[in-house]
Formats: sequence, C-alpha cells, structure tokens
Amino acid sequence: MSGAAHAESDPQQEQNARVWLDKMSRALNERNYQGVLIYGDPSAWDTLSIKHSVIDGTEYEKLEHLTGLPRKIIRRGHDITCIHPGDHVVRTDPNITNPLTQSLVLSSSELTNLYDLQVGGHERIADRIAQRINVLPKDKYRYGYSLWVDMQSGLLLRSDLLSERGEVLERFQFAQVEIDGDIPISEFDDTDAGHRIEGHGLASGTGMIQPALWEPGWIPRGFMMTTRHEQEQAAQHHQTMVMYTDGLAAFTLFVDNIADSRMPDMNKRWGATAAVVRHMKFNDNGYRITVVGEVPMATVQKIALSVRPMLAAVPSGLINELE
Repeated sequence: MSGAAHAESDPQQEQNARVWLDKMSRALNERNYQGVLIYGDPSAWDTLSIKHSVIDGTEYEKLEHLTGLPRKIIRRGHDITCIHPGDHVVRTDPNITNPLTQSLVLSSSELTNLYDLQVGGHERIADRIAQRINVLPKDKYRYGYSLWVDMQSGLLLRSDLLSERGEVLERFQFAQVEIDGDIPISEFDDTDAGHRIEGHGLASGTGMIQPALWEPGWIPRGFMMTTRHEQEQAAQHHQTMVMYTDGLAAFTLFVDNIADSRMPDMNKRWGATAAVVRHMKFNDNGYRITVVGEVPMATVQKIALSVRPMLAAVPSGLINELE
C-alpha cells in the first residue's frame, strides 16, 4: 500500500474505519495495559516497557527505556517526572509521552477531511487478533499510516508510518501486552535514584494558545497550532517554539536569534523525520529558523521558507533574506 495512494472513498468503509479509530482513541486513554513496545525505523530499533492505568479517575503512565541510556518517564495526570542517571536536563512536553497516543489527536470525523480511511484484514499482533486500518493522505504534504487495533479492547497494537512509496519509515509495535489487568499505584512511584525533572508544559498556560512572534506564512490544510513557547534563554537570546498537528502528523517550528546569521543552511532526513535549518536577518539581527516534523521533506522545506515575524507587529519591508 502506498502512503500517497488516493482512491475514491467508500462511505461504508470510511464509517467502519471511523468506528475503529474512535474505539482506539478511547482505549489508549481509558484502559489498563502493560507490555513491551518496539519502536524505530529500519536502521535502528529500541524497546520500551510501558504501563498505563486509570486509578480513581486519574491516568497513570510509566515508560522505561530498555535499550540505550536507562531512563524513565512517569506521568500522574498532568504531572510528569523524568528519572535518569547523570546531570542531563530533560524537557518534556506533557502532551507527548506515550508514543502510541501520538497516533490520534483529532476525532476521526475531522481526519476524514485530510485522509481516506479503509478497513483492511485481520492479523495477529502480540498474540492477539487485530483489525488493520489504512489511513491514506489526500494530498502530498503528509504521510500515510497503517494501524492495527486489538479487536477485543480497541487498543492500538501496531502503527506503521508510510512513505509516498509505501515504505515503512517508522513503526511502533507491542511485542507483548496485557490488557485490562490491575496495575497497583506503587508501579508509578518515582523514588528511584536518578536525576528528576518535572515536566515543563509548553502551552501558554492561559487555556488559550497565544499568537507566536514568528509563524509560517504557509502550512498544509488541516494543521493547527497546539503548543507555543516563548523563552528568554540568556541576555539578548530569545527562542520561539510552536507545534502544529493535523491530528496524526505533526511538525515543530523553532526560531532563535544567533550572533552569526551567515551560517550554512541545512536539509536533513533520518527515518520518518525531516529537518530544515535556514537563516535570515531581521532588524539587523540574525535568526535561525528550524522546522522538524514527520512529514515529507518537501513539506518541511516549504514551511521553513515561509516563516516570517508576525506582520501585524513589524513592517514587512524590514525583512531581508540572507544569501
């Protein structure tokens, strides 16, 4: 199946797929589950131990990396703690901890404006029978997905992110999973030795996303701003971070001022992630524009080239592109 393939929608197929996706979205947040998750791309794979439980109406979650640097992320409701050795500082967006929950942000009815939904066959994943759902983009600006949903519980058991040619760019998959068992609250204790950092929310904190000082002049249809963060990191050094999503795909814009604005631009892709770094000058100051996302490189490039300061705040004639 090609990630960019687009066929005429079948209303019955779409309705059946929407039912499965809505069931999946509820299961990820409402059910108890624990297991071992394999994730990565064809060049590198990692494993996670994951525990998720709802106790007295509050979500608890623990992710423990089983490969690479030992580290844990523990979430209790909106509070997040990172535990790992050493003095490294980890900054965590509280909206993104469990990689499985990144697979559906908007309702399935909104997704159908951007993707065609198809019901596939049944397959065995982690010793459970799963229903396959194909999610095909309606334009060239985003990738496609194949999702395998547990037929009994609705839990997402596997997610493949697919290129325009149908290649697997990234995969999350349970190797072993237990669903609906009791998980005691003691499993989410954070008293282990290590460096603890309380997660920092990147939203504005007012309940509304405030306009960013920098923003793209163009984004693909259906993408919406979900997170914004403005930070003064040091004297005369300001950083803007803005995150956008269409409900499945996401990209992040970073803008920071730098002393030497004539550094080389860069385009780079690794696995499903594409990144573009470019430099520009505004008001005699140099700025680095970085766009990173799990979307095609052409999409990231087009977004990065459109980024400008908010025109409502500054005269557009003051903006000069650097060679």
